[in-house]
Amino acid sequence: MPADARAVQIREMRGDARSLPVERDPVAVPALREALLITDYTAMFLETTDRGVPLLEPELAQVRDRLLSGYPDPIDRILRVLIWYGSGTANSSGYPTHEAVPAQLLDQEEPADIARAVENAEGRAPAGATEHMVTSTAVRTGADTPADRALTGAVRYLASRPGRQRLPTLSAHLTPDAQRAIVAHASSARTRAWLERRFPNR
Repeated sequence: MPADARAVQIREMRGDARSLPVERDPVAVPALREALLITDYTAMFLETTDRGVPLLEPELAQVRDRLLSGYPDPIDRILRVLIWYGSGTANSSGYPTHEAVPAQLLDQEEPADIARAVENAEGRAPAGATEHMVTSTAVRTGADTPADRALTGAVRYLASRPGRQRLPTLSAHLTPDAQRAIVAHASSARTRAWLERRFPNR
């Protein structure tokens, strides 16, 4: 495991919610660069950590327009954002603020499209977006394929405040198989139990 990722994992095990400076580049931001290829926005995303807030308008609209232009297919686009979201090693709370940016982008996608992306993660997650990254799910399970990364991103989104607000609508579109896949990629027993209670029909 890279030393940077190991340092983050140690912080998590200690229950320290403070983000390490190393998380600002070697852990989360490479996913942005490789999955979305919008490097000219990297500094903007990192600035959200310093400001303590996610993207504001008109910045969010600019990034959204860039995503729609570069990735017009909603399944491909959503999988790339989920991979970005799933690249961090931190828990769903206490992460660097720039990790909230993919949640903002997912908030603007249709629930049915998010569900279809999750269901098709195994066959359509872009392979080039996961090189040189280590996630908490990979450490726990030993698996870190593009589909694993996307499903980890789905867990992180559903466990976030925006995702929790959309969960009833999203769960109505998720098949039992998709729900089981999401639960299987929870990074902690607590998150897994929380998801299991909300997916009673999986």
